[in-house]
Amino acid sequence: MMHCQLTLSTHHSSDKKRLIEIAIEKYGLDKSECVMIGDTAYDIKGAVGAGVDSIAVTYGYGNPIEMMRSGADFMVDLAKEIGNILKI
Repeated sequence: MMHCQLTLSTHHSSDKKRLIEIAIEKYGLDKSECVMIGDTAYDIKGAVGAGVDSIAVTYGYGNPIEMMRSGADFMVDLAKEIGNILKI
């Protein structure tokens, strides 16, 4: 199993989508094995646009309702909950 963590620093969903797609291509990743973990609606919209699953975290900057409306696949309140979703 390969784990790849990238930090994406941009505030626009179209940029997030592009950066996710670049990472997938650069590292030869399978979209079905990728997940975007984000704390804003921009992160979630970027994941949706790139065709990858997303986990919205409520302990960051974003609004949980906006993240769910943007299409978050999962939402967590604690970092330790991410492992349960990823089954790691």
